[in-house]
Amino acid sequence: MSPLRRRMIEDMQLRGLSPASQRAYLRHVAQLAEFYGKSPDPSQPRLALSCRRSRPH
Repeated sequence: MSPLRRRMIEDMQLRGLSPASQRAYLRHVAQLAEFYGKSPDPSQPRLALSCRRSRPH
């Protein structure tokens, strides 16, 4: 498991997301990475910002 994926899972657990919601978020991030043809990189502000905006507050 990549450090980024592990961090995302930890963040979702801290936010209290259900396991089903966590799976959905991970699936959508994987689909987004496939669409762009590369893995998500937290150093890419536009992609990271778009992911964070879609997360619940």
